[in-house]
Amino acid sequence: MMQSTEGEPLNSFYLIKTDGLFQSDAEVAEWNAKHGTYVTNDNGEKEWVGIQPNAKAGDLKFVDHNGDGKITDADRQYMGSATPKTTFAFTLGMTWKKLSFSAMFQGVGGAKALYVGKYMLLSDVEGNFNRSSEILNAWSPTNTGSDIPRLSKNDPNGNFTTASDWYLENASYLRLKNITLSYTFPKQWLQKAQIENARLSLSCENVATITGYSGFDPEVGINGIDQNRYPISRTFSLGLNFNF
Repeated sequence: MMQSTEGEPLNSFYLIKTDGLFQSDAEVAEWNAKHGTYVTNDNGEKEWVGIQPNAKAGDLKFVDHNGDGKITDADRQYMGSATPKTTFAFTLGMTWKKLSFSAMFQGVGGAKALYVGKYMLLSDVEGNFNRSSEILNAWSPTNTGSDIPRLSKNDPNGNFTTASDWYLENASYLRLKNITLSYTFPKQWLQKAQIENARLSLSCENVATITGYSGFDPEVGINGIDQNRYPISRTFSLGLNFNF
């Protein structure tokens, strides 16, 4: 799924390209009549074999990159990497009388992630764990607008077992990393207790994330492979600081 080569980003995703879903068996037949190769049968005769002979309506359409009439690892293409093209962070702050407010944002742009967790959440190949509710939107004759392949126990077309760009997603994001609100007590309130200053603060970490990534968390790490990585937690903190 990943490979490094000269001229490409380090640890680039190396995948088979897809071209949507077949919307009818007639489209499958037309595709296989147009794309395929001749093979020699048991009788020594040449016969035509379609490029995706096991495909049906609702299956992924794979692109024959090298044009040999077969879908193999030789059809893989470089499709970017998890290394972001840009990283950024900025902080906002303001103070009004005894109140102070600050917020820190951080994010990345141009990063990609291979969300292989969709194999477990959206396929019906194995039946020993829970699925995502999105599986209810899988392709069917009455739901042809879906981008989730049809459900099948044995996955004859290799929709979920093929290392394809169906798993590849944009992992760019903008995250409100921290927000803090604090109040500094007036000194006249503290004099009797011989306290020089005191401050009460309330903060929250990992407040919100804006992203188009469909997984739990777009920040999946340097290898960019997301096997349903557990998302970072949102935490709240209350603090009271004294100086004597």
